[in-house]
Amino acid sequence: MLRKRIKEMLHEGHKGIVAMKAEARSFVYWPNMDQDLEQITSNCALCITNRKHKAISPLSWPSVDRPRSRLHVDYCGPIDNMQYLIIIDYFSKFIDVYACKNITSEGTIQCLRSCFANYGIPDTIVSDNATSFMSRETQNFFQKNGVRHCSGAPYNPSTNGLAERAVRIFKTNFKKFDCNLPAKTRMAKFLYTYRRTVQSSTGCSPAELLFGRKFKGPLDVIMPKQRDEFYVHESKFRVGDAVYAKNFGKGPEWVEAKIIKALGERNYLVSVDVNGILTWKRHLSQLFERKMYNTRVTDEPSLLDDTMIPYVPVVSSPRNVQGLEETNNPIQNSGMICNPNVEVVGSENSNCDTGAIVRKSTRVSKKPRRLIEQI
Repeated sequence: MLRKRIKEMLHEGHKGIVAMKAEARSFVYWPNMDQDLEQITSNCALCITNRKHKAISPLSWPSVDRPRSRLHVDYCGPIDNMQYLIIIDYFSKFIDVYACKNITSEGTIQCLRSCFANYGIPDTIVSDNATSFMSRETQNFFQKNGVRHCSGAPYNPSTNGLAERAVRIFKTNFKKFDCNLPAKTRMAKFLYTYRRTVQSSTGCSPAELLFGRKFKGPLDVIMPKQRDEFYVHESKFRVGDAVYAKNFGKGPEWVEAKIIKALGERNYLVSVDVNGILTWKRHLSQLFERKMYNTRVTDEPSLLDDTMIPYVPVVSSPRNVQGLEETNNPIQNSGMICNPNVEVVGSENSNCDTGAIVRKSTRVSKKPRRLIEQI
């Protein structure tokens, strides 16, 4: 069942036998794989009905050492009342297609201008002797952009054989797609399939030679995917951390939230309610840590313990203790709870109910230095 699905994926776009074998060898293998792929093409009705005779080899052109140095152009059509300008790069065999309603010099210039904007201005353009290429407007356009225009002899299409081959490839594959699909969709499907298919003349796909990378295809899901380096680094926050999140709606600017998921190194999903129903997606710059203090009750007093008894001045005699009892002592009126670990200085009858709690001071009293100097 898996092998049948892979065969259908390999034959998507109705590529030739050589292209299917080249792509299959990069991903899968099974016994008699080449024979199975040849049988698929032989049994495909669309491939059989649109098969053409072997084309005559074009004349030899000087080789180039970089992409987009020499382009070959030609018109294809009419197809569904539309004309298509076919542009192919000699180095990478990369094909570009532009749809036009009519073949005019102005329309040709607009298509070439778009091509130059996308991929750069070439050194040479090869075409036939059509009026749209030989007109004064088009020649002035080539001259202003520093492009050398070459054309062959009349009624000798082999001079521009590479463009003729590109026209035949486009026309054949364009008809293989569902006619109910829009023309732009069929053209996009053809360009995607062709540009990622390995060419027998170069050993690489046109996209790989032009852009330096391969286009992602449906079969890439079979290969094990390497983890992106972006997600390797440890995140600043972890799931469950308490934070403050930026509020872009009504209310306070910062609200209390909780990290529930890390979406990467700098993006997080936070919950802003107890039930976790309301969630926000926030960047690292829109979050900052919310410190949570430990409020658990322990046997030993802590510096952050709220029940810690404050400092009370030392009372040195029972008389002072009685004086504190008689006066309106703010400490007594505050209703403090007595700590049994604190020693009360004074009468033996003193108890914790009086609220007069004193401690022994360990500080050594010294006279001010200025008074000693004056004496």
